[in-house]
Amino acid sequence: MPTRTTEWRFRRGLSPEFINALNECWERGGWWQQVVEDKDLILGIRDESLNVYYGGASLIRVDFRGGRIRAQTHYKYLVTSPEAGDYVSFLVGTSGQLEPVAGGGGAQISPNELRELKSNARAHSGEEKSGVHKIALSNRVGVLDLEVAFVAVGGDASQASSEEHSDDGGTLDRIDLAVLEAKTEHPRLIFFEAKHFTNKELRSSRPAPPVFEQLERYEEDLVHYSGQIKETYQRVASNLLALTGKIQTNDERRGLLEKTVEKLEIDTRPQLLVFGFDDDQKKGDAWARHSAKLEAHFKGRYHVRGDPSGFRL
Repeated sequence: MPTRTTEWRFRRGLSPEFINALNECWERGGWWQQVVEDKDLILGIRDESLNVYYGGASLIRVDFRGGRIRAQTHYKYLVTSPEAGDYVSFLVGTSGQLEPVAGGGGAQISPNELRELKSNARAHSGEEKSGVHKIALSNRVGVLDLEVAFVAVGGDASQASSEEHSDDGGTLDRIDLAVLEAKTEHPRLIFFEAKHFTNKELRSSRPAPPVFEQLERYEEDLVHYSGQIKETYQRVASNLLALTGKIQTNDERRGLLEKTVEKLEIDTRPQLLVFGFDDDQKKGDAWARHSAKLEAHFKGRYHVRGDPSGFRL
């Protein structure tokens, strides 16, 4: 395994001012309330920003600048593409609704139209990303984060693409899911990589398919930064408890987050989820060989389901 020369950081959390502004916006019954209460959307807290996920994609990014909430969405999710730039910005107005920023590129609709945005996002979600989102929705009581990325000091995990590279030439690692497990006395945070069974990283004619090294890199990060990870996710749990909305009406999730703030254990051995096959494909000789290799290597950390919604993490 190559030795990294870049120092990484891991930080997530929102300031009290940002949380208060979001809660005030929710109370107005505007756009933010629509986002929080939408059963198809999942919030991912970043470093002084949030990503709103749908279908495996970051649909909207929300941050707080100059005392105002700002939302950004990629032009591909809009009905009409803007004249310039990849992202279109909106500010939350006094009514709680989003108002296009002057000179925002001529976008014809705003993220107020969540139904339109979600419809457009579906056209850009592949089977693997949409499968990850289905897994998250089926386990949303325990899901604490999606796209868990480690970035170089000075980098921005909320804007980094999956193709971004670090200074030492290594790709930016993104673990698909971080999920709280409540089976032990104290919540334990487990990390999952999820792949469609057609993903070539699961297969190899050589002894080790690429996914072996991928999860080894993840484990290296989780061990090295376990202290930062624990502190960060206890802060995230506290932030989620402070946000007004549906979190306050789900007793099971609220109780789990409250326990997480008190004490959290980090499982540094990531697990692999594979999905997207039917019975014939699952039993076929070609896949069975690869599956047996994965099962033997991960020893209890390898889980398979045809339908990704069937995972219970």
